[in-house]
Amino acid sequence: MAEQLRVLVVEDDPVSLKILERMLTKSGYEVETASDGQQAWDSLQRSGVQLVISDWMMPRISGLELCQKIRSSGFSRYIYVILVTSKDAKQNIITALNHGADDYITKPVEYAELTARLRVGERVIRLEQELQREKEEARLQATHDALTRLHNRRYFTEAVDFELVRSKRYGHEIAFAMLDIDNFKAVNDTAGHNAGDIVLMLVADMLMQGLRGSDLVVRYGGDEFLIMMVETSGKDAEAVVARLRKTVKARLAEEQERLAASCGFSKELDVSWGVAVWSSSQHEAIEHVLARADAAMYREKRTKTGKGAGDVSLTRN
Repeated sequence: MAEQLRVLVVEDDPVSLKILERMLTKSGYEVETASDGQQAWDSLQRSGVQLVISDWMMPRISGLELCQKIRSSGFSRYIYVILVTSKDAKQNIITALNHGADDYITKPVEYAELTARLRVGERVIRLEQELQREKEEARLQATHDALTRLHNRRYFTEAVDFELVRSKRYGHEIAFAMLDIDNFKAVNDTAGHNAGDIVLMLVADMLMQGLRGSDLVVRYGGDEFLIMMVETSGKDAEAVVARLRKTVKARLAEEQERLAASCGFSKELDVSWGVAVWSSSQHEAIEHVLARADAAMYREKRTKTGKGAGDVSLTRN
């Protein structure tokens, strides 16, 4: 069931205000009140009200002026406004609508008419809310990976351009860590793709929990992840990766035991890492920096296969 919308009633006459408040409370609305347009405007800055019933003629800020301020304010939510007045000439109705009112009702206000007009306002607001949800979902689909909910490669391409410009201006370094899940294909082959999805989500969650809010974690493709650490030197990046290595490895070891018990999975689950640093003093293309991180990651993977796990591979110009 949809949450009931709050209504802000704006009326400078105390008797009329009380009557409207009782009508709306009877209909089940949560009601806020204001005695003039300025109070109403102040309330709208603080609350999430989306339905406003306002008198036309009021001190300080009139109903028409309140409509204009609402429409020009840039509120992230849509605010549906019904003007209440004794004026009923067609030109007055046109004036109200031209100033941003959504609807118009004349005094004395009848309960049945008011509630019917409020229902219209509710439908408009619900449609607006649904549209906003759809837009947000479309934005998420365009910039995030559907499985892990991490940002995707497309988002990274836009974000890194911004950070390069900023880092050039202030002379900062940016560290990039590329990582790949060892024996991930064996998980899919032995335990199935659902198990593989669980492993991907585990790694994604561990990375998100272990990084700063300013760091960007991206599902780069398949079982590869990319971390962008702004204002971070190679030494600091190595320390971050060393810390993440321990926590991710420990969590994957738990999942490895579970898979071994459930389907006989016998490979070691781990993550291989490679780090490369972009410096504002260099003119290296970001593609080359990422290629260095990727190469370092595969060097570590080959080392594990041949000689056992080594330290984080860091490449520099």
